[in-house]
Amino acid sequence: LTSSPHDATAHQWYGEILAYQKRWPEAYARLDAAMQIDPLSRIMYHLKGYWLASQGQYAQALPDFDEALRITPGLFFPATWKTLSLTQLRRFDEAVGVANTLSPRTRESVLHFIAAMRDPALGDAAAKYILANAPSTQLTTAVMLSQLGKNDLALIAIERMFQQQAP
Repeated sequence: LTSSPHDATAHQWYGEILAYQKRWPEAYARLDAAMQIDPLSRIMYHLKGYWLASQGQYAQALPDFDEALRITPGLFFPATWKTLSLTQLRRFDEAVGVANTLSPRTRESVLHFIAAMRDPALGDAAAKYILANAPSTQLTTAVMLSQLGKNDLALIAIERMFQQQAP
């Protein structure tokens, strides 16, 4: 950063290294610096939302997902994580609306997830559907299973990602 203080990507990557160390205030500061340099970077907005959602700050993550989607409508990652965040906030109808913008294969798995979060009696069936049908290269498959309380199935999903070299 010393040699290239106006390089948004350098700030982003440094922020990611800090985030891996759970040095959140410093990580957010680096990402905010990157976003000031490149305010149209949909990836940086998604990344900030993802970090917030990963820490359980779902409501705070939504504006960043919205900004990423404003810049690039339909972008997979922020749309998917916005759906998961809305579900955690129990804003199921909004989550369904966003889920309906996803690709068919992802959409169906996410809709099963939302239904099971709304009605926990559907959890076992939804988890089986998700494991059998959701794309095995997406981390969100394991996240949905974990959020349904199916950590054993989430681990299977993660193993599949590694087998396909898509972690």
